[in-house]
Amino acid sequence: MKKITNQHGDLLFEEANEIPKEAKRVEIEPGHVLERGEGVHIHSLEDVEGIKVYEHNGGIYVKVDSPVRINHREHGVQILTPGIKKKKIERVWDYEKNERRNVLD
Repeated sequence: MKKITNQHGDLLFEEANEIPKEAKRVEIEPGHVLERGEGVHIHSLEDVEGIKVYEHNGGIYVKVDSPVRINHREHGVQILTPGIKKKKIERVWDYEKNERRNVLD
């Protein structure tokens, strides 16, 4: 299991060694939404300087060159430090349905 570098509510950032060569770069601007939760709750990038976002097979990778802020109404601001990270969603076991599911934030 790779190291989790940040947890921002249900949103996790896992250490990655590299970005897949086939990944496509995503154009971003301040306020870019990395993940939508329930209702109006979003995890957004306040900064776009020093970060590049890529998509590959439904997965999101971020390459952080200099510290950037990620914001959420309930979780506040957190700093993503330099490195390559893969965005993941925290998962839990639903005992009623007997299945794993993503946490909704």
